[in-house]
Amino acid sequence: MGMTRLSDSAKRLVSVAVFAALAHAQTSAPPGKVAYVLPTLLERGIDAADLFLRPLLRATIAPNWVSLNASVATQLSNLPIPSPASSFSVYIDPSSGALLRSIQSHGPVLTERAETVGKGRFFFAVTYQRFYFDHLDNVNLGGLDVAVPLADPNATASTPTQSVVSLSGSISMSINQVTAHFTAGLTPWLDLSYAFPIVSSSLSVRGGGVLRNAVSGLELANLPTQLIEASATGLGDGVLRAKARLFSSGKFGIALATDVRLPTGDELNYLGAGAYGIKPFLIVSYRGRRVSPHLNAGYQWNGASFLASQYANAKRNLPGQIFYAAGFDAGLFPKLTVSFDYLDQVIIKGQRALLTPLNSGIGTLNVLSFDDRTRHEINAAVGLKAQIQQHVVATGNLLFGLNRAGLRARVVPMVGLSYVF
Repeated sequence: MGMTRLSDSAKRLVSVAVFAALAHAQTSAPPGKVAYVLPTLLERGIDAADLFLRPLLRATIAPNWVSLNASVATQLSNLPIPSPASSFSVYIDPSSGALLRSIQSHGPVLTERAETVGKGRFFFAVTYQRFYFDHLDNVNLGGLDVAVPLADPNATASTPTQSVVSLSGSISMSINQVTAHFTAGLTPWLDLSYAFPIVSSSLSVRGGGVLRNAVSGLELANLPTQLIEASATGLGDGVLRAKARLFSSGKFGIALATDVRLPTGDELNYLGAGAYGIKPFLIVSYRGRRVSPHLNAGYQWNGASFLASQYANAKRNLPGQIFYAAGFDAGLFPKLTVSFDYLDQVIIKGQRALLTPLNSGIGTLNVLSFDDRTRHEINAAVGLKAQIQQHVVATGNLLFGLNRAGLRARVVPMVGLSYVF
């Protein structure tokens, strides 16, 4: 019996249906998880369209959530930890050999000095910081206005797709973190610390869209505006830090520290990165009479997380990161210190959300696409530390985003109390 030859239109329909079915199967998500709010909203919008248009729409806006989710994981893997020796530092008096407490400055806030807390001494701090993210690269999360070309498997250079989906709406995302920090001076030159965070995350997405002919502007389908929200609170990723002073000569010091991040937070609820991380870094500092400069530089290896995969259903490695920070802390008064830091986090071949202008029959569209590219996430931090009792220091800090690479918050406030005993 001879085989019936499919027409070009039938082949087109079959290929699109198969492509869309695979995408739909991959985006199925457990309910209630914060990481699935955005794909759930788009899936509901597609289901509200005409039945014959759903395969094309699903193939077009099948979620590439790796950019948003991986950016969240990157932020969660880099949440600042206050310096364990930042309230009071100790040094060896070169004339007497005695271990003395430094009184000229209470140290930096988000970076490290080479000094340690001292053998048998303990440091305890509680900090609170809030991240409210308003940009994903150059995409304004508060006022989404992007276009996605129709995903046509049969499109060619000579016969490109002529339809686009225009998406509009807003994404409101915040992460709050309360962290308890413990540090013990095991020897005069070695500190061991642990950061125990409790994280609250929330994500609210409102959006809809229109499928149009990019040439004539004719509306082909309407995706109604919907709102989906989710939030979670729980244990975040713990961080174990060891810091060893390698060299000390007078006021100059060099130390080596290593952070080990433990994936104890639920990554699908944006409570943790979902992957182990190891971050060794070098510390160089100088203890001046009033102003004490410091430099930190290192590299972070990251393991595999669900947030790094396209549909959050398989574990993929999060990108590695090179980082450095340079700054100073200065004692304005005996009980008041100001600190400043410039921080650069280089995310190696991490997902980027890209906007490309496209001139069409309905005006200029911002076409959204995703690609793996290395980026610099640059910040500046300004902080104050005030001694309010003999062993108690209050801390306030503002972290400012200086560029729009990755998932960004313009200002991140942090407050805290520390105690050395």
